[in-house]
Amino acid sequence: MEISVVVPTYNRKDLVQRTLESIFSQNVEPSRFEIIVVVDGSIDGTSAALHNLSSPCRFRIIEQQNRGLAGARNSGFRAAGAPLVLFLDDDMECDAGLIAAHITEHHNFDSVVVFGALFTTPDSPPSLAPDCFDREIGAFHVNHAQYPDTPWDITQCVFSNTSLSKQMLIEVGGFDEDFAVAFNDVDFCLRLKQRGLRNIYVADVRLIHRESESRGKDRLPAQAKRFAGELARLQARWGTEDYYDPYFSPLFSRLVERCVLAP
Repeated sequence: MEISVVVPTYNRKDLVQRTLESIFSQNVEPSRFEIIVVVDGSIDGTSAALHNLSSPCRFRIIEQQNRGLAGARNSGFRAAGAPLVLFLDDDMECDAGLIAAHITEHHNFDSVVVFGALFTTPDSPPSLAPDCFDREIGAFHVNHAQYPDTPWDITQCVFSNTSLSKQMLIEVGGFDEDFAVAFNDVDFCLRLKQRGLRNIYVADVRLIHRESESRGKDRLPAQAKRFAGELARLQARWGTEDYYDPYFSPLFSRLVERCVLAP
């Protein structure tokens, strides 16, 4: 077994099942990978639904009290049985060659973090994170497809289509659970950058993100407040020079201001 695929999920029973079906359909031998789903305190019947699924590969379900995305990612990678760990979100549709592409890049290069293209569907309901992503980092994916030589710093990686060694995850200390909702991947990548770890971008293997109705427009104010709190924590830790621009752009600031201050 070469790679463990970790999928955190919280109260998105239907979406995570669709994501898993796309992982089950990968064009790599099932013996080469396992899937670990971390059910992070879900109360919508997710666990029962997952236990009814039939997987071609080793498939494990970890149930825990709600600890947020960072806590779920930590539980998943610590349980991994393979030397490589691939992180996916619970609302992704995977290309059939995604896992094979990640494995190949790690065979070609030692001690790297591999991340791939990520796009959202145009019919996804409005939400703060996808809105920022589409206009900022997501736009970089589009630009990179046209101009492949465009540099991409490791701190611009988001852990929705990203793999690295389990050993490196352990050495860096995993994800900081103070960033339960957002920016835990940014903080983690800044620590990877301190170690000089090389990043490899796989542009031709994509994930499609589909936002759920449960995280639609009515949740924007709550989302923005939580994002803003974790943003302030990240700024206090790293200052204003070391992190990448998209999350701290005028666009993001306007969105947060609009959602937090709007009547």
